[in-house]
Amino acid sequence: MSEPTPEYYKKMLGGVKADPYRICKLYDIKGGPHEHITKKCLRGVNKDDGINTELDLIKVLRGQLDRWEEMIKEDEHLLDPKKVQEGERYKINASHFNFPSSGVIG
Repeated sequence: MSEPTPEYYKKMLGGVKADPYRICKLYDIKGGPHEHITKKCLRGVNKDDGINTELDLIKVLRGQLDRWEEMIKEDEHLLDPKKVQEGERYKINASHFNFPSSGVIG
């Protein structure tokens, strides 16, 4: 049997649950760090996640924002300079990373 729905997912808006993922969809926020940070902001102080105060929340959000910024900078290194001028980005795939050909890491 599944766990009961936490209270923060039971808020209603327009006859449906105002789930953070539904709100992200409404604002066309498609996954990744942006969606995760939005969810954390909407849930706010949440002792289930170890976020006991607003200062805890700010610390968690700051860490997530810093990592998101790092990811963007890492991705910029995977761009083709010619395509950047044309406004296109490379699609990232496994060949961009130094994975062993066996697929086994370590």
